[in-house]
Amino acid sequence: MIWERHFHTEDLAAYFEVKKAAGTLPSFNNLLATARMLVQQYATTSAFKRAQGPPSDDINAVPQGSPWPSSPTQEAEALDDETDRLSDLSGAEECAEEGDVTLANSILFVHNAIWWREMCRAVARGDTGRIWEILKIWIFTFAGSGNPYYSGYLLELYCNFKWEFSTKLRNAILMNWVVNLHGKPGMFIKMDLMQEHFNFWLEEMAQHKGKEFDEPFYRKVLFMNVHHFL
Repeated sequence: MIWERHFHTEDLAAYFEVKKAAGTLPSFNNLLATARMLVQQYATTSAFKRAQGPPSDDINAVPQGSPWPSSPTQEAEALDDETDRLSDLSGAEECAEEGDVTLANSILFVHNAIWWREMCRAVARGDTGRIWEILKIWIFTFAGSGNPYYSGYLLELYCNFKWEFSTKLRNAILMNWVVNLHGKPGMFIKMDLMQEHFNFWLEEMAQHKGKEFDEPFYRKVLFMNVHHFL
């Protein structure tokens, strides 16, 4: 964990308990400054590019660790294995000999995981504006990761939002991306996920009763209130 490495501990909770007992807990502003520094070191595109090159004196560079002791044979075998494993990764061929490929890909993972975390939090809070900002970033993410269908869909959606859709239509689409069936903060889910849940339970109910989906009771009563039966 990045925070544990920064504070030189293997148990972050225990570390802060000791600090609390000693009366030396860092202030919130201090932790915020540390978080910003760690983001620059481990979670940005610039950090990824720095890791691909030789060690530098950049203020945001990851601190150099001690070298691992190993025999020349082990080093050669490890290098061959890593080259084979990473040969197909985007950007791997651009990494300099002095670059740290493992660190670079770890940074890329953290970078993408933060976007994913932001998407999950935005959905839970029902904030479609934040959802839309992440989807715009994912146009390039999907394009670079070999997912032309997703990138094409998002690019078309962006162009429609930017130049084709009216303000009322844009608002209508954004207001129907997520739904909160419980009326409580932080309990929004994606509309399509809700529909998949409903389809599953409706199919279960229909099979148990030996009924068809087009029967009046299912269409006018059960379908309209299925979330109350779950």
